[in-house]
Amino acid sequence: MKEEFNDLSVKELRELKQAIADLIKEKSSKEKVDKEIEKTNKFNFAKENLKVGEIVLFTYKGEECEGEVAKLNDKTFTVTFSHSGEDKVLARAYHLFILKVSEEEKDIA
Repeated sequence: MKEEFNDLSVKELRELKQAIADLIKEKSSKEKVDKEIEKTNKFNFAKENLKVGEIVLFTYKGEECEGEVAKLNDKTFTVTFSHSGEDKVLARAYHLFILKVSEEEKDIA
């Protein structure tokens, strides 16, 4: 790939470098906005649709976990689950919700 740029002048390389830097900045900004929108959408969906007793997937310590919703609050849902052989009951922020697990999916697993 480096060979592709051998014929370019220093000025052309600097212009290319700036164009790439601008593109990276633009894409990073869009990615940040997209992540914030996804977080907000997850929050709104979970807050409006979760019910006590449902089985859900959620993020815990960067991992995907499955548990049962035990309580719903204004900004969090409390979930009971097992992680690394330990039973846990923890409040999770709504944006950490991933999806509901249907009974059919639960039976298959």
